[in-house]
Amino acid sequence: WDGLWLSLPTSAVVGLLAANVLVVNNYRDKDDDQAVGKRTTVVIFGRKVMGWAYLASGVAAMGIVFYMLRQIYPVAALMAAIYLAMHFSTWRKLVSRSGAALNPVLGDTARNLLVFTLLFFAVAILVDANFSFKLWFVTLLILFSYILSNKIIFVYNQFFNILIFRCLH
Repeated sequence: WDGLWLSLPTSAVVGLLAANVLVVNNYRDKDDDQAVGKRTTVVIFGRKVMGWAYLASGVAAMGIVFYMLRQIYPVAALMAAIYLAMHFSTWRKLVSRSGAALNPVLGDTARNLLVFTLLFFAVAILVDANFSFKLWFVTLLILFSYILSNKIIFVYNQFFNILIFRCLH
């Protein structure tokens, strides 16, 4: 329970950032999904809403990081700013492209998650020369979630689509 203050918010951050990979995937496939009756979040809410959701997810994630670490690790503001610059750039590509032209955006979104992981790791090392076991563990979990993000996102996608389907029917 001692490290709960760090692990729960960090898990939420990783979840928000990893879910954006799913958003881009569904955003890209909207027309095909709609044609076959597949009800993804982008089909249900539309590209405009999910484009804004993509942006809000990254901003919310970095808000959590900043709030969580602002007093203990003031350099976290720099980490959040670097991530947000990349995220905003990727979002602009997302809302201005469609179809196969979104494939690089999918890669950029995954890259953003990896960069966040590496920045988190760097901040933790800079702040704590001893780099406690808890921070090593959290950082490894983030990296592990990046590596397995396709599996995590698939499970999340299935859960979220079932939830929406049940709520709408």
